[in-house]
Amino acid sequence: MFRNTLNSGLQYISAAILMLNLTVGLSTVEAQQLNDLVATPIENPSSTIPVFVDFPDNAAIIITSSLTNLRFDSNVEIIADRSEPATGEYRLIIPPFRQTISVYADNYKQLRFTVPVSEAREVLFYSIEPKEEELNLVPTFFAISPAQAMDATVFIDNQEVDINKAVNLVEGPHQLRIEKVGYRTITEEIVVSINQNIRKYEMEPMQTQLVTVTSNPEGARIEINDVERGSTNFQGFLFPGDYFLRVAKNGYKTAQQSITVTEGDTNAFHFDLEEYGGDLNLRISPAHAQVYLNDQPISLENNFAKVHPGSYSLKVTADGYQSYSEPIVVLENAIITRDISLRQLVGTLQQTVRPIFAVVTLLDADGMLIDEWQGANRFNNLPAGRYTIEASATDYKDYEREIVIREGRVTEVDIRMEIINEKVLTNDLAREDQSTGDDDNENDYYRERRDRGSFFNYPDFGGIYLHYNLFKPSTNAFDSNVEDAYGFGIGFFKHSGIITSSFDLVYNRYTFMNLNLLPEEIRSYNVSTSIIPTLSFGPVLIGYGVGLDFTQYEEPDSQSFDYTYDAFTAFQFTIKPKNWGLGFMIDNRKSWNIGLAEEYRPWEQLKYSIVLGF
Repeated sequence: MFRNTLNSGLQYISAAILMLNLTVGLSTVEAQQLNDLVATPIENPSSTIPVFVDFPDNAAIIITSSLTNLRFDSNVEIIADRSEPATGEYRLIIPPFRQTISVYADNYKQLRFTVPVSEAREVLFYSIEPKEEELNLVPTFFAISPAQAMDATVFIDNQEVDINKAVNLVEGPHQLRIEKVGYRTITEEIVVSINQNIRKYEMEPMQTQLVTVTSNPEGARIEINDVERGSTNFQGFLFPGDYFLRVAKNGYKTAQQSITVTEGDTNAFHFDLEEYGGDLNLRISPAHAQVYLNDQPISLENNFAKVHPGSYSLKVTADGYQSYSEPIVVLENAIITRDISLRQLVGTLQQTVRPIFAVVTLLDADGMLIDEWQGANRFNNLPAGRYTIEASATDYKDYEREIVIREGRVTEVDIRMEIINEKVLTNDLAREDQSTGDDDNENDYYRERRDRGSFFNYPDFGGIYLHYNLFKPSTNAFDSNVEDAYGFGIGFFKHSGIITSSFDLVYNRYTFMNLNLLPEEIRSYNVSTSIIPTLSFGPVLIGYGVGLDFTQYEEPDSQSFDYTYDAFTAFQFTIKPKNWGLGFMIDNRKSWNIGLAEEYRPWEQLKYSIVLGF
């Protein structure tokens, strides 16, 4: 009851306000008639033929007028203006949606009228002319309740009017429409007369309805009446009525349409968005090559990929192939076609193996078998990339190694397989001694295994050693007055079984502290040979043996010299990994005092040597 009383009071207040403005309205009737424009729907003139060659998905309005300075705007969009003002014909290309057109002309008031287009290629025709002076205009007042609906939009003969002041209407019938979101639209025909110039209307509120908007793909932005409302998939509540819905997603064409929300209906709207951009049609060899756009990988489906318009750097790569790249420009609805065959990069594999009867296998990076053979082999034009090479032989440990073949290069692989145990080798050697066969491969096999040696039987090898030695006298004045003694030399050695034999050439130099008793300097030149029994422990050789030494001593100032020969004992410690060509040796030698030159004997010598084996 209180609400009804309040609404009635507001209605009377509104009517009173309108009546107070009546005088002002009556005094401005004449002014309102001046410089007005009127839009009138007309039939299609036979002389007018609309053309949509460039705009097949849009609608149009064609306006005839005696005015040549009309200008137009829309609350949605005017896609193109193909008007010819000099002939009085205006052609506007617009989206196929209901919208309001605004018309401007110098010395005339703005005109707004609604264009109810709803589908593509639809054409509506209007005539816009200055409004003729009307007689018998009746100032008409409108009162709308409840108070929440007082700002409703009122249309008279499809023209929006301002009901906050008197509306001057020609006596007679008119079409009235009152709209407000959340209320039922009022549509009726009214008859205007001087005796009935106050109109009261009460609008009926409506309940909101559930609205669902979905799209494929999801995540598209939703705008309802140009207001963003979220993204698909979307559910919300709207009052019944007409709305303009727009669905947009990056990379896809925007979908838009007018929708009507009705009471008691599902009000569900779905959009299959069309991807926006051009197509890449790439036929690529090899098939496993990877395609990149601006360094980002893309996937091809039946050689095609949809790409957004723009400039890109196209790149195609594959392991073992030369890369391909080029700049491209993708346009809307265009197809870029390329046949790309990458040039394969090749190199050479050269391989040897011991024992030579071993079976060798080559696998690619995916573990697929490339080839299998026995002994040494050479592959030319082998595709560049990563491979695995394997070898197997009876009584030997399996061998496996990853290799890389590079373009234009020779990759050399020397496979040395490791024996499983020494007992097997001994049995094989015994069988070899009893064998009378002439099979070269079999003889090479046993010779190979014998030469490798064992833990205590180092394989035969020889070489040279370069050494630096400390030479220390042991008795008489020679001992106490030596200030410095050093030397260097070169030696040749041979290790066979458990014996190491050597031959040395050495230069030594001595300087003395007491120059009154001894020369300032003595030099000596040594030639020595030794035989040393040797045991091996892995890469270490230890031996103790005897040798003979012949030495010439010189005094540089007097040019005198003496000779001596001595026997000596030698302790030898050598580090020489079996498969290396470089080692280290310490050799400590002491004389037996059997030399001829008593003044300079005996002596002790300590050598540090670099071993170069082969």
